[in-house]
Amino acid sequence: MAMLAVPRSGRQGSFQIDVNEAIVPQLKTVGDLVTFKDTNDFGENVMLAAILDYENVLDARVGTSAFIVMHLVGHGVLLNFDRARGWSMRSSFPFPVTLLRESRGGNATSEARQYLAEAYTGSQNSFATSFAKAVKRLSPRWKDSGSGHNFNIRVMSSTIHPEAQSKLSSWGIAKNVNSTWLGHLASAAICEGLDVPVVPYEESHALGNYTYTFSERLVAQNVRLPGEDDIDIRIHATLRNIGREIKYRSQLQRWEVTRMVVIDLRILDDRNEEIVALRLGYQDDQSDALAREEDNSAARDAHFFDMAIYRGLQTLFGGIDKNDKSLLAKVFVKPDAKQQDGLTEFRRRYRQAFEKGN
Repeated sequence: MAMLAVPRSGRQGSFQIDVNEAIVPQLKTVGDLVTFKDTNDFGENVMLAAILDYENVLDARVGTSAFIVMHLVGHGVLLNFDRARGWSMRSSFPFPVTLLRESRGGNATSEARQYLAEAYTGSQNSFATSFAKAVKRLSPRWKDSGSGHNFNIRVMSSTIHPEAQSKLSSWGIAKNVNSTWLGHLASAAICEGLDVPVVPYEESHALGNYTYTFSERLVAQNVRLPGEDDIDIRIHATLRNIGREIKYRSQLQRWEVTRMVVIDLRILDDRNEEIVALRLGYQDDQSDALAREEDNSAARDAHFFDMAIYRGLQTLFGGIDKNDKSLLAKVFVKPDAKQQDGLTEFRRRYRQAFEKGN
């Protein structure tokens, strides 16, 4: 809504018109995986929709250059209609969108509004383009996949350990790196790493209170998410600890920041019985280079910790899916015999449900 009032030089139409013009060709890059229709009838195939669920806007500085970083999490949702129960969500696939733009040094909020428009109208890394890419990658898991329609994976809780919370607060980034954001990141990482649909982390305003109008006689309102009884794999995530090291590299004549995260995960079945519990650690693959020590602002810290959390979780679940010990070792996971049995059982369950083979 804030963007609707933003003046744009050389443009006579509204922001809504710009989005409408841009979004159709972006969405149609999914090809023949989906059918685009102006109306929908009861009893037809699964309906696919896209929802923007969470936004996080930061400003950062490196030397004399200022930047605006925008994180968005969207969900592609699969809906169907039952005359007795109304509209319900079969499953979804979260996908992150990250935009980095140089700031002109003015009002960060105003500039972010301008740049955020690219998240809808740009052709390279827009919300719709990212949605289309996720559809193309994940469609084999939900299109005509049979039993997979009734198998749900969801992050049930995400928490910040007091030790990590204390550091986040002292560094001024507790507002950005919070438990809700951790839940969204974990959901997106599971979806990306395991290559399967995932039920959204929580029933937010966007997911729980939206309305679709397809024709004068057909409206989907207050779509029901799968309840706890419908969740087959239940994941609990805790940000156990975080760390950072700032040092001067004299041979390179620059400051560098290395960031680390430690995350605990518990994976339960539909009876809340533990399948496996793991602790992962992740350190930046490449140090964050600064011109000056003071360039390590709170916003920059938040951005890079955000990426460390996501990359660590993505690497873990990718290693689980591929049964790749080298990937697991990157996040300091070396399963003992009990954990290995648990990982094997976890992999067997979701692969069988989504017909991924062994």
